[in-house]
Amino acid sequence: LVHHTLRDPIDGLLGAEGGVDAAAVEAEARRQCDAGHDGGGGLAALLARAHGGPEPLLAPLRGLLLPPPVAFRLTVMRAQRAPLYGHSVCVMLLAVHLALGRGDSGRDVSLLAEAALLHDIGVLHMDPVWN
Repeated sequence: LVHHTLRDPIDGLLGAEGGVDAAAVEAEARRQCDAGHDGGGGLAALLARAHGGPEPLLAPLRGLLLPPPVAFRLTVMRAQRAPLYGHSVCVMLLAVHLALGRGDSGRDVSLLAEAALLHDIGVLHMDPVWN
């Protein structure tokens, strides 16, 4: 096997049953908004209340585009480092809140949500002792 080259990058070939997709991210965001168990003292619940409910924060998430390699990494994060995944979703909600407060809308907010969700993805490659 080591004497052969894969036709496609291995990241594009990996997948997991029940993996993270836009709907899973939205479900976690809704859970945080409704329950306030986001590891940040209920920050997501506070943000949702500031918008009169979670819908304004969740609507931009329906436009998330998660390519398979990114979705796989998020799936690994959720499975192996659930608190980190929850933190990333919370940061994403905070970014959406700030963008909406600035008057941004549509695809701009969805792109910002994607970036915020992935802000700690590199931590998966660090020894857990460091974080």
